[in-house]
Amino acid sequence: MPRIVTPAGYATLVAEDRERAQQFAELLANGDRTRAGHYVAEAAEEILGYCQDVASGLAGNVSYLSALSNIEKVGRRSVRKGDDIQARWCAYLELKLRGK
Repeated sequence: MPRIVTPAGYATLVAEDRERAQQFAELLANGDRTRAGHYVAEAAEEILGYCQDVASGLAGNVSYLSALSNIEKVGRRSVRKGDDIQARWCAYLELKLRGK
């Protein structure tokens, strides 16, 4: 039986994805800010799409806010652990989800 993941849970998985964070950091380190921006935007679009697929209307808004909250938590935890790569990934992911 397939396991259903909530939008907030999915956002946490994306925020905690070390491979994505590392790829993002490598793009930035190589000075490829355009590709880095596209990379994080794609991840944000995946999360937004998941929120919209699972819930609509008010429930969709709650899902979106829960997803943002979980990304913030992962980011704060990463800062506390001194994991600058993961923290930066989360910060950019949160900004993209907020449309900035």
